[in-house]
Amino acid sequence: MSIGSILLGLSLLILVVLILAQPFWAQSEREPRPRSRKQQLLMQKEAVLEEIRALDFEYDTGKIPEEAYQAQRTELMAVATATLKALDELGTEAPADDVAAQIEAAINRVRSQKQSPAQAVTAVSTTATVAKTAVPVNGASKFCTECGAKVDASDKFCAACGNKIAVPA
Repeated sequence: MSIGSILLGLSLLILVVLILAQPFWAQSEREPRPRSRKQQLLMQKEAVLEEIRALDFEYDTGKIPEEAYQAQRTELMAVATATLKALDELGTEAPADDVAAQIEAAINRVRSQKQSPAQAVTAVSTTATVAKTAVPVNGASKFCTECGAKVDASDKFCAACGNKIAVPA
């Protein structure tokens, strides 16, 4: 084996190691995402509960005297109570980074703008008055008065839009 092939192999090995190590270096450079108030409170609640569990364990094993245990537990319970009250005050509102909830809210706003309750009543009454008798063209087939789709003479509802086909009188 020549020195050139050894150096080439060594340079390829270094290149592969650098490429494989790149995600680990890039990960340490990223900034953590900012947490919402609810996420912060949930994390604080979990931390306080873990501290209470650890304190109870240490008391049960006899590492902490009764007086210190009661004082620390009272303090931790006060912090836990304050955290739970703050979580309750936040309520069930969607977090700011919940994209699905934002999309759903935007869709509901658009729908409410498109069709107000007065328009909905008008649309229902218009549909009721439009349900006229479908006129047969050649005696066998008819067309829907709502959407214009072709319907059979025996159909009671339009297959395209669901409109009721009135029977000719």
